[in-house]
Amino acid sequence: MKPVFPGALMCVLWLLCDASVGLIDVQIRNGKCVLNGTEIENGKSVSLEKPCESRTCDAKSKTVEIIGCGPIVAPPNCTLVEGTGLFPKCCRHAVCKRTGLKPVNITALLSRLTKC
Repeated sequence: MKPVFPGALMCVLWLLCDASVGLIDVQIRNGKCVLNGTEIENGKSVSLEKPCESRTCDAKSKTVEIIGCGPIVAPPNCTLVEGTGLFPKCCRHAVCKRTGLKPVNITALLSRLTKC
């Protein structure tokens, strides 16, 4: 097994951990946040596929935190593919080819090694 260049690994980890984050002011009904007609329990998160994001209710501040997929750029010899499933599995990720070998899904490989 060949060693991985530490700089390249750090770049990939940065791409995996980078996400878009935003806060939306919402109405509170029965102690729950109401966003687009959907109730979210206070302190709870809901993961979605479309849109690919996680929503967390903070009834005290009357906001919902939305975390979505961050920007990603395909490194050389890699292509971006759409993910499937609930957030964060639905985020686009890079699949890279090693010369003469099968393609490797870097995102899946690194997700087994670390959690962001």
